[in-house]
Amino acid sequence: MDIRAQRVTLCGQPIKVRPLEFRLLQHFLEHPEQVFSRAELLSTIWGQNVHVTSRTVDLHIGRLRKALNGCGRRNYIRTVHSRGYSLDAQE
Repeated sequence: MDIRAQRVTLCGQPIKVRPLEFRLLQHFLEHPEQVFSRAELLSTIWGQNVHVTSRTVDLHIGRLRKALNGCGRRNYIRTVHSRGYSLDAQE
């Protein structure tokens, strides 16, 4: 992830992510293995004064997962039942 250039590569290939997915990925990379609830992600990524539903998080997580599927590995972002989402740093 190149924060200055706002670019993401996977296995040496550029992948396209939207600005919100970029911010989600950056947040997950800064806190690998930490579980974040939808409410925490909404507050951190979208901010306090934005009126979106928690299902919006699911939509953007789905887009990010789709963008990250590659290199023979799937599901870099795991769902933790009844808790939220986490970056799975395990191989």
